[in-house]
Amino acid sequence: MSKVKYQGIIDLAVENNSHTMAFNFIEKVANGKSLRILEVGCSSGYFGSALKSSGHYVWGIEPNQASALLASEKLDYVFTGFFEEFLNGHSSEKFDVIVFGDVLEHIADPSDILKKCHCILIEGGAIVASVPNIAHITTRAMLLEGRWEYSDLGILDRTHLRFFTRQTIQELFYDSGYAVVQLNAVKLAANVAAHASKMQLNDSAVNHIDSFALDDRKYDFQYVLLAVPAGARQGNGSKLLLEQSPSKILALVHDVNSSIVDVRLRVPLKEWSLTCGGEVEFRNMSSFNEEIVSWADIIIIQRFINIYTSKWLEQASLLGKKVIFEIDDLLIELPEFLSHHRAGLTGYLSALENMAPQFSYITVTTNRLAKQMERFSRPIMVIPNTVGDEHLGRVDVNSWKMGQATLIVASTDSVLVNFILPAISSMINRKDITLKLVVIGPPADSFENAGIEFEKVPNMPYAEFKTFIRTLSNPIGIIPLDNSLFSSCKSPIKYFDYSLAGIPVICSDVPPYSDVIKNNVTGILVSNETDDWINAIEKLVQSVSLREEISQNAIAYVGKNYSVENAVKNWDLLFQKLRFKIDDFSPSIKRIPSFSKKITTLKFLLLHAFNYDSYKGVIRIIRRDGWKTLIDKILSI
Repeated sequence: MSKVKYQGIIDLAVENNSHTMAFNFIEKVANGKSLRILEVGCSSGYFGSALKSSGHYVWGIEPNQASALLASEKLDYVFTGFFEEFLNGHSSEKFDVIVFGDVLEHIADPSDILKKCHCILIEGGAIVASVPNIAHITTRAMLLEGRWEYSDLGILDRTHLRFFTRQTIQELFYDSGYAVVQLNAVKLAANVAAHASKMQLNDSAVNHIDSFALDDRKYDFQYVLLAVPAGARQGNGSKLLLEQSPSKILALVHDVNSSIVDVRLRVPLKEWSLTCGGEVEFRNMSSFNEEIVSWADIIIIQRFINIYTSKWLEQASLLGKKVIFEIDDLLIELPEFLSHHRAGLTGYLSALENMAPQFSYITVTTNRLAKQMERFSRPIMVIPNTVGDEHLGRVDVNSWKMGQATLIVASTDSVLVNFILPAISSMINRKDITLKLVVIGPPADSFENAGIEFEKVPNMPYAEFKTFIRTLSNPIGIIPLDNSLFSSCKSPIKYFDYSLAGIPVICSDVPPYSDVIKNNVTGILVSNETDDWINAIEKLVQSVSLREEISQNAIAYVGKNYSVENAVKNWDLLFQKLRFKIDDFSPSIKRIPSFSKKITTLKFLLLHAFNYDSYKGVIRIIRRDGWKTLIDKILSI
């Protein structure tokens, strides 16, 4: 009979231990209940015995006969053989948790095994697994000496058939149809790991790796993870936590204090950081910093394309960083009434066309904007704007009175309002109703020129605006919009702002408002004709019940579809796509480089041939990923 190879003592008081981490994951799934657990590669049953002591029903699979015999004395049932053989006779069995404790690295095709686990996991079941990290400082130091020596135990156990890093173990589970809910690392210093694995290391090599490693994972000795079938739920019906993402996100913006940064990036990414465990840094585009580029895993460039953008992109390309271009307006198609912005956007389209090949993704606010951005032949993800204003409360509906209202017109930029001026003037001058008009921002000029009486409020920070509109009595939001291509691609952010404040709105019946508002249910849509605006305003002013009904419906609709939580999920999905290198291109886009593409590559090489910083970036790539990756990056330019 073969000898027992792996034996151990479970000490759950030791936190930096794979058994403790795996045990805690299982208890998290159990949530106080007794589980049916299958331990694949149960050895002598020492870990399964600890699970049984916690009240669980444990089966084991063990190919080593001596180990299986010992395990059978501790566990509820032990199958002697391999996983595939177990399935042949036990395919109808179902388990809450399947455990692979340092097993997957011994399997030639672990993905095949993981896929087969789907059929024996109950709905809401999970997999707990641990694997050694081949990129631990000890193996790096050994390779620095030009050695690769197997041993009886540890990372380079001579029976290992597969080797994993933090990224590749997550890719294995992703490719096998699972979502990694949480991933922890057992950390060991070089001398401790070397002793445990009976490795002979050169201290000088270890010191070199310690000084020059380009990542912060060199002491990760083992990874322990909790995974569930994609889209699964826990047995108690609650949603599992999102994956603890290691991603570091750098957002490059025109002005870190602007409201558009808050709406599009700061609010959702701050919540993403808290929920998913990643890190986020914001920097002004003009403050180039090589170190922060090196720090980031993914770089988001918001809106602006200029000389600073080019510099950031060049450094990102040299370091192999993923880049997202984030845009919320169709800046390549400005209408006539925004001609005053054209000077600042001179050359925007051509610059964007030149830089687009370096973008891993483009993110936009609406499907209409996504359609217009398809011309740049990059993968696109729609991430709608979000407004997390629930904490601000809502307007006091108890004070609403029939025949009284405060009409609000607001914009941070120039908008066409000429078609509502006659309607507003007519309604303001009526004696049978009491109307007050509040105009915020640039539209005030048009109302002044029309001689309409109103309260003028200057532009204010976004947070102040949302607080201000909640102080108004009997408010009704008036949102006029022209029917230009540019305007149709905008996000209906004002509608979101008013709705979550409990303020009913009247909007022009054009996109994007016609895309999101159900007429007379979540808002009122009108054509840009004077009589239609008059009729809509009068209908809301004269009916408090209609205002209440529309505002309640709008609150529910916006809260459900445009919450911060939805934005967090979208951003995290995109970060996972980039982390797992999922390619959204159709085959037709993957084509042989054109002559102009070759010219671009040549220009790039000439540009960096005499740049000292470029050489430093090249050395980093070679050290981290090798010559082939460097060549691939150059050819992909």
